[in-house]
Amino acid sequence: MKKFFLILGAVIMLIALSRGVMYINDYHTLDAQHKEMFYDLYKGNIIGSILLLALGGLSIYFGVRKKKAKP
Repeated sequence: MKKFFLILGAVIMLIALSRGVMYINDYHTLDAQHKEMFYDLYKGNIIGSILLLALGGLSIYFGVRKKKAKP
């Protein structure tokens, strides 16, 4: 199960990072007026990428953590 969480987390992180880099590249090419419009249009996609990044990190955490030994 740990390997599953590690693989799942890595795939989710790669997807989130690729989506985030796409928006960052587009955002830096715009002027101030268009940046505000861009953010309003893609706010849901940006928040979704951040949530995917968090979900991938959480999945990797569950794949890496060790169980406590019972005394």
